Amino acid sequence: MKKALLLIAAVAVSTISFAQSTISFSYNGNTYTEGDTVVFTTEESDPAVLIPHLTNLDSNTDSAQASCYPCAGTTGMEVISLCAGRCLAGNVSPVFPFNADGSYNEMMVDFHITTGHEGFFKYQVYKTGVEGDTLTLIIKVVYAPVSIASVEESMGELSIYPNPAVSNVKVDVILPEGANNAMVVLRDLAGRTLRQQAVAQNGMVTLNVEGLAHGVYMCGILTNDRLAAVKKVVVL
Repeated sequence: MKKALLLIAAVAVSTISFAQSTISFSYNGNTYTEGDTVVFTTEESDPAVLIPHLTNLDSNTDSAQASCYPCAGTTGMEVISLCAGRCLAGNVSPVFPFNADGSYNEMMVDFHITTGHEGFFKYQVYKTGVEGDTLTLIIKVVYAPVSIASVEESMGELSIYPNPAVSNVKVDVILPEGANNAMVVLRDLAGRTLRQQAVAQNGMVTLNVEGLAHGVYMCGILTNDRLAAVKKVVVL
């Protein structure tokens, strides 16, 4: 009888030990599991933005949150906010809905590197009210600045909204003095032009960002063969 009880207990412990999280974390085409290290390379130091893709592998609809630790003052990096639909300063995101066997695409981590060229922090996603269903990862941030264009920050002005954006970006433009054949352009971090629209005078233009991969892009005024008044745009 004692041997039978011990066997049942051993099986139970084994089952608990090998229980898998029902949360899947994907970034840049890769999927990560418990304890993995996610390497995020950015040329932006303040702020840098990580946009993961989360999937609920459970057949139950749940709610979830994300948290980070340590979030500030270590390894030269500080997490500014954790976002889930909306952004909260600090080390805990808003609660977000996690549909059964569904995905969540409005997650974002906004941080900056204060010193050095690398930083680490622990990132957790956990279901609220579901004890033990947690995915814990290490985020390694590598700061590798790369010039994407010849930029004159003092020339012209841009105001961009909404930012982050889902479908369209509205760009209010004040052209630099003497601008000829001015264009509003949207480029990826490799410098490739993905969207562009002519602007004849000060005013507003709209760029469609549907179909672009989730991530960070650069929007600026292209005039006289120079990219001016560049600002970051986040696409969700």
